[in-house]
Amino acid sequence: MHGALPNSRCQTGFTLAEVLITLGIIGVVAAMTLQPLIAKYQEKVLLNQLQTAYNIIYNATSRLLDEESTTIKDFGTTPEEGFGVYQDKIEKYLKIIKICQANTNSKNDCNPDKIKIFNKENGDFSIDNYDTVSRLKTYVLSNGMKILFLREAGQCAVKSNFTYDSSLYDGPPYGTYGLGCGGFYVDVNGNKNPNTVGKDIFLFYLVQDGVIPAGMPQEYVWIQQFSSGGQYNYDRVTAWALFNKNMDYLRCDGLDWDGKKTCK
Repeated sequence: MHGALPNSRCQTGFTLAEVLITLGIIGVVAAMTLQPLIAKYQEKVLLNQLQTAYNIIYNATSRLLDEESTTIKDFGTTPEEGFGVYQDKIEKYLKIIKICQANTNSKNDCNPDKIKIFNKENGDFSIDNYDTVSRLKTYVLSNGMKILFLREAGQCAVKSNFTYDSSLYDGPPYGTYGLGCGGFYVDVNGNKNPNTVGKDIFLFYLVQDGVIPAGMPQEYVWIQQFSSGGQYNYDRVTAWALFNKNMDYLRCDGLDWDGKKTCK
């Protein structure tokens, strides 16, 4: 008769506390990993929408000018009149589902009453009073994008291949802003957030022979530059986002058309 064997069974499982701690660690790691991936994906979507918006407006304007056999400058006796005629004529070449007329004092059915502006000093997005922007009418396209025309008719003195020429200026230099034929914002994702300049709202200029994105490399007059004195002009990041295919101006300093193109 053998004596009873000692209890040799080992405890190989995990306690509830250990399981919860492990799950918590996995959750933290997953959040740290997924958040940058989601942000990168969202930025890519907005960049693709910006490219689509540019293609739509550029092609529509090109077709208009080809059919009219003229330039924007010839649409009116003054730049303001020509810009107004352009807005009426371009309707034929866009798939518009809604038009909101000028409303500079309050929000209308097409536009938010406020947008966000990036504050580089603290990395936050501050709220800007959108009502201070002198708006003309807004077109809502069938894909949800919006074209918000601004009261920015200039001298209509340049084409898309412009270079800075001080002899064109009468008084202080104004870059394309003053020498173009008009301006407009495009909200590339319509009613969706973030309603932020440089992320989903971008500035374009109308020139004699078409449309150009704000902040082109040749815009070296300080108020028109993509970057001036080490500070980014967030209204003028459109060309950078289109051609360099990033929004790294939101993340790092030192980006330049003739130098560093990404934060990496």
